[in-house]
Amino acid sequence: MSPSDRKRLPFRVRAENRDDATRLTVFDGRNRICIQATGAIDTGLPKGLYQVRLERLGAMEDHLIIHDEATDMDLPLPRRQSAMPATDTRFTHEFYQGPGVTFSKKSTRADPDNTAGLVRLMIMLRASGERDSTGVSVGAGLTLFAADGRRITGFEPQETQADTAAGWQIFSALIAPGHYLLVLVGEQRAEFLPISLHAGWDSMVFVPHENGLRLSQSSLDMVRHGRGFDPSDDLAQKIDGAMKGLGENLDLLPGDMRREAIYGKFSHPLHGLIGAHAHFLSGRQQERLEQQVLRNLWRLLPGSPDVVALLLMAQERTPEGLPETIEALQKIAREAFGPEHPPQFPLAFPPMLRPGLRAVIRASVGLSDLIAEGSWCEAAALSSFDGGGAWAVWDQERGSVTRVLELPPDGPSVPSSQKVYAAIKRAIAAQTGEAMRNVRAASRVRDVLSDPGRAMRSMMREVATDLGDRTVRAVTPDPADRVRDVMRTVQARVRDAQTRTIEIAPQTALPDWLVEFARGALDDLANAPDLRSLSRQAGVPLRQMRQAVTRASEGEGDAAPAALD
Repeated sequence: MSPSDRKRLPFRVRAENRDDATRLTVFDGRNRICIQATGAIDTGLPKGLYQVRLERLGAMEDHLIIHDEATDMDLPLPRRQSAMPATDTRFTHEFYQGPGVTFSKKSTRADPDNTAGLVRLMIMLRASGERDSTGVSVGAGLTLFAADGRRITGFEPQETQADTAAGWQIFSALIAPGHYLLVLVGEQRAEFLPISLHAGWDSMVFVPHENGLRLSQSSLDMVRHGRGFDPSDDLAQKIDGAMKGLGENLDLLPGDMRREAIYGKFSHPLHGLIGAHAHFLSGRQQERLEQQVLRNLWRLLPGSPDVVALLLMAQERTPEGLPETIEALQKIAREAFGPEHPPQFPLAFPPMLRPGLRAVIRASVGLSDLIAEGSWCEAAALSSFDGGGAWAVWDQERGSVTRVLELPPDGPSVPSSQKVYAAIKRAIAAQTGEAMRNVRAASRVRDVLSDPGRAMRSMMREVATDLGDRTVRAVTPDPADRVRDVMRTVQARVRDAQTRTIEIAPQTALPDWLVEFARGALDDLANAPDLRSLSRQAGVPLRQMRQAVTRASEGEGDAAPAALD
């Protein structure tokens, strides 16, 4: 090599906009690392062929550079894979971004008259990837439920906006804060994605469609109520990338954002949640700062199972470890979160993030009453489903949600006012023994309804039988109601009852795989098995492990009793 070849020439390369979440690495012709930096590199290198690698939020891209004179160039950011139609992602277009922005502020169905205290939930289903999903009904088999089983929407055309040619469908509505379930019914199984909505915050869930919906690969964005989705929001992009990293046990949160999160200097709840998870993933321990971030998160998201899960993760790292009773855990929670909005134990709804669900399951090994029996949290804890990603998605048998498919495609069938009026007249006629043609409901209905005893109950049974809907029996109109008000009450009850016939329920029966696991453990062990150890191995609560060992030992003769220690 001549002296001129060894001469160092200026070598300046920059990530687009000097992005501080992008790491640059320069390799020489022998694949040796020359230099690494964040955002930009400004150095001198001998002439030669170099490879510059850009890594950002899990995405990576290489560029070959012939360095035979001074190099000075900007390099495009590597595009990451995400269902969120952000400006830094692959396979996204303005025909995804535009509807996402619009319907993050606008409902796709009529809003209730009183919207006080409500928040927006937008669910965008979109083609995402190289596979062509255009012309496909991307919402097929999908239903949104409240945690108490109330059906919110089946993504019917009249409740959504869609463009099948572009491959997207959106449901957006103002609904009450609380816990919800996005349920995808397949041929054999049904998948459940938990969603928690909090006062003052709108949530946008983006679900990719690649030869079918992929709930586990969904993206989440949260914004202040009314602010709407911004595809170019740098903070949202970094949080989304870091959240996807959590699904692979990778800490992809930029260092400055992690420090802000753990020092409690954040105003965005997902920033705090993902930052705390990244902190725990690193193995670092700063007890005082962890308490600070927990209190700040609880202030933003009171009642959140995800924040409770972070409390459990922080506590299991202390010298004292997790408490042995729910009462002791309640005391720790009050000290961590403050006296307002104490968490409710046992937990009935699972965390949204899978690392949080795992923390709850680990804690339930020592706290057998941590998870409510027959709850959605128990159903999630018992599922062996793992579709990848950071979401705590679980599955159940299709039979547990079969009734989802029974809703008429045009919605519930509500009797007309004329039909209800006629039913009331017939009920009065049955009460009084008069011919129906002589009954004037307007003048007689109050007399019947004002009787709080048998007459009113009997009348409502007659109306229920007449309309073919037994739930009308429970209608108790005010005696001062006009006939029109009574009819509206009956119609509303019929509508509500027909919606509620679409039911889902947590599947908390012992799964076959867990019984087989327990049976294998009994076969391999000569002495009594350690239930806590088996629970940790199987990743299930202690209560279910005890039941599985009991069932597995049935018919095994004089099987040794299981030991807890």
